[in-house]
Amino acid sequence: MPASPCSTRSSCRARPRSCWAGSRRRPALLEARDAVSELLRDAGVEELELLELPDTAPVIVGEIPAPDGAPTVLLYGHYDVVPVGDEEK
Repeated sequence: MPASPCSTRSSCRARPRSCWAGSRRRPALLEARDAVSELLRDAGVEELELLELPDTAPVIVGEIPAPDGAPTVLLYGHYDVVPVGDEEK
């Protein structure tokens, strides 16, 4: 299995830090979508689909095909992006 893309703090710190679905912040939200997609590809997800739905954050669907006869496993999560607070704390 490949090394974790966030195995060092600096590699994760380079990721987008603040965004939400408002149209003013849409570019930051798309940057977060791209970062999550990259993490999934780096983890071995080859079948990746990005869905754009109205009035919501982009949806990312990925699949790793299993060998014949293997059970299906579903993992569900979200990438949570919020405004940055006081960075001095």
